[in-house]
Amino acid sequence: MTFTQKLRSAVASSGSTLCVGLDPNLSLLPKSVKRDLLDPESQVSFFCKSVIDHTQDFCAAYKPNLAFFEALGASGLEIFEEVVHHIPDDKIIIADAKRGDISTTAEHYKKTFYNQFNVDAVTLNPLMGFETLDAFTEDDTKGIYVLALTSNPGADDFLKKPFEGFDMMAQYIASELEKRSNSSKAHLGMVIGATQAELSKSVTDLHKKGSLLIPGIGAQGGSIEELATSLNEHEGIPLINSSRGIVYTDGACSGNPGPGGWGAILIWNGKEKELSGGDPATTNNRMEMKAVIEALKAMKKPCHVKIHSDSALIINAMTKGWIENWQKKGWRKADKKPVENKELWEEMLAAMKPHKVSWVKVKGHSGLELNERVDQLAVAESLKLKMKNKNWVLPILNSNRSKRSYFHTIKLAEFGFHFSGNGDHCGVISAVSNFWNMK
Repeated sequence: MTFTQKLRSAVASSGSTLCVGLDPNLSLLPKSVKRDLLDPESQVSFFCKSVIDHTQDFCAAYKPNLAFFEALGASGLEIFEEVVHHIPDDKIIIADAKRGDISTTAEHYKKTFYNQFNVDAVTLNPLMGFETLDAFTEDDTKGIYVLALTSNPGADDFLKKPFEGFDMMAQYIASELEKRSNSSKAHLGMVIGATQAELSKSVTDLHKKGSLLIPGIGAQGGSIEELATSLNEHEGIPLINSSRGIVYTDGACSGNPGPGGWGAILIWNGKEKELSGGDPATTNNRMEMKAVIEALKAMKKPCHVKIHSDSALIINAMTKGWIENWQKKGWRKADKKPVENKELWEEMLAAMKPHKVSWVKVKGHSGLELNERVDQLAVAESLKLKMKNKNWVLPILNSNRSKRSYFHTIKLAEFGFHFSGNGDHCGVISAVSNFWNMK
């Protein structure tokens, strides 16, 4: 199977052009990983494997960044190899190495990535000349992503300067890749930054069949809409990456209706922020919906969002056409009764609007640590409201009745867990909503 055949198959089977980047920055790893695992090698291995386990159903490719593994010292490449072997065989694996040397040095880079680690593709820097590609072009099962128009401000220094009769060096690079594709067995692709959407078409038009690796969505300000427009006529397959964030949310309601609360943990590049709030008179469904809404509203940049939930109401409404039918019927159900919580459904739709959202039904109450933490946040908010009214507090303090928990998980995926290409970060957003009801 050639590289382009495998890439096409990976995109088709996942239904996604998402590339999940693996940039295990030790200073930004979740606190729970640092607490439970003492040595950096174990932390990096566990984190990357967890990301793979939670994203493999929703992406076409993974892009581990060599720098973060090399920073671990002698054991770093062993961890890199371990992580690469954990990636499913049907996914494209891109070694984000940005190598750019020639002759026997390049040959040994090729042996490292293609023979030792058996990755599918590698990122290369062509500024020493196109002979930097030569060692990598003899295998049609492999691909090369050449830096052409990167998303970082430094692209102004070289890639956006006039060169050899072209308005930009990036255009010259694309033109040369198009010519060299005729003799290269390996597929020649390009790295094109999403922040350069207004210029990218002038580059991609010169290498129309080249696959693209696209960083810059989200944190760096790349626009999904502008990107889609610029790629409208491009024939090569794009792999798209976005900024990374994790959100865990939780709702709690005592009595139905009754006082309730919601909680959220936002994780952005490994940094955590807890949010919570409450309502003195609410219901389980309203708190479930509020948790989803607050998780979506917490994302300040357009994201590719994948929401995992065990809430049958929300999943069915969003995936079985219920909500579209409700809207067509003036917010009435099939039995002609009014849809409950219409204003929250409308708020949820508004919160979804900036993002590209998909939904996945999952089994709840998985025992994840962050589930428990957001549960505590939500319960704390609910208890605060109950304590304002002794009629609510005393029966609970004197009761031995069990509590019932309802969980749903949201995974808001902006294309990948902690991707970094030329300084970009992109990844997966996760959210958990948990409703606590004491009877």
